[in-house]
Amino acid sequence: GWVTLNKLLTDPALQPRDSKGSLQLVDMPRVKQLAKSFDWHKFEPIRIANLKPPGKPEGLYIIDGHHRLALLHEVGREAAPVVFYPDMTWKDAIKASTAANVVRKNLEYLEQAEASGKMWESGDYKDLADLGRDVANKNAEWAEDAIAVSKLPGEVKMRAQEGRLGNGKPLEGVLRQ
Repeated sequence: GWVTLNKLLTDPALQPRDSKGSLQLVDMPRVKQLAKSFDWHKFEPIRIANLKPPGKPEGLYIIDGHHRLALLHEVGREAAPVVFYPDMTWKDAIKASTAANVVRKNLEYLEQAEASGKMWESGDYKDLADLGRDVANKNAEWAEDAIAVSKLPGEVKMRAQEGRLGNGKPLEGVLRQ
C-alpha cells in the first residue's frame, strides 16, 4: 500500500547508523545525490509497523527506509509505497531494523559496532562468535570490541571515527593492538 509521508515516524533506536546522537540519522549529501536521478522503478518500499516505543507516542514507525523517506521529501513526494508489518513488537522492530541495516555493504565500523551492541542487548545472541560472523563476517574478539565500542559516549565515538583519538588511526585500527 501507500502512506502519506507526514504519517510516518522515526526513532533513533530503529536506525543503527545513528550511534546515539554522534552521527546523523540520514546522510543528506547521499540523499541529494540520489534525488538527481530519482526513479520510481528503482524505489524499494519503506518498511513500517504500528508501534508504541517506550515513552513515545504510538504510530507508524519506519523499520527500514530512513534514507528513502528523506529522498521522497527531497524530490517533493507526498506519499510512499510501504510494506506494513501488522503484529510487530518494539523489540522485534529493533531487531528487524538492525538486521536490515547490517546487511548493507556500506556500513562503517562504528555503525557495525552500534548494530552489534543492539543485537547483543536484544538477548538473541548468546555467542560472540555468532554475532561477529552475522554482523561483519568477523570473530568473537571483533564482536567483543564492537560491543564495547557501542557503549562509549557519543563524543568519544565521534572523535575516534574522525581519527582524533590516540594515535590518529581510525577506530577499528586501534583496537586489539
